Amino acid sequence: MSPVELVVLTLSHAGVSRDHPVFEKCLQAMLDSKLEYTYRVALHAMALQRLDPVAHQERLAHCGQWLVDTQCAEGEWG
Repeated sequence: MSPVELVVLTLSHAGVSRDHPVFEKCLQAMLDSKLEYTYRVALHAMALQRLDPVAHQERLAHCGQWLVDTQCAEGEWG
């Protein structure tokens, strides 16, 4: 499992320019990735919201729907 979502979120909080090669590579890898694993999808959504919620509105909606669809009947995620 790649921590790319955490890297993107951390770089954005650290003020690293989105033009930085590592930032660009990680963001693209994150956007190209399949949504899976609760923690990763939540980080994915947090990173996109921090970067530009309007530009990433569709992907954010997919993250939200994924989280709703994978929630267990008792309210937790597996």
